[in-house]
Amino acid sequence: MLGVKTELGTAELVSKALADIKVAWENIQPEYKQTLQEIDNWQKVAVAALKKNREDLARAALIRKRKHQERADELANSLQKLATMTETLLRSQNLIGKN
Repeated sequence: MLGVKTELGTAELVSKALADIKVAWENIQPEYKQTLQEIDNWQKVAVAALKKNREDLARAALIRKRKHQERADELANSLQKLATMTETLLRSQNLIGKN
């Protein structure tokens, strides 16, 4: 009976971990999408500034774009880690179910 209890406990832990990852994903994904939109917006601002011969404004817009790009890279990295953890947990869950 001990093996059954451990198996059940492990399956519950995996399910809880998957639920936690889903919550984290749902928190990060909207910020990531918004950050990508900000990158696009600042690029447009930079182009518009250059068309008006305002290199100072274009430069400032590109600096803001770069800051958003750095944040987007961080968020993408976090999302990739969550995806990898999910895949690992799902494989573990499948192995637990087979035993």
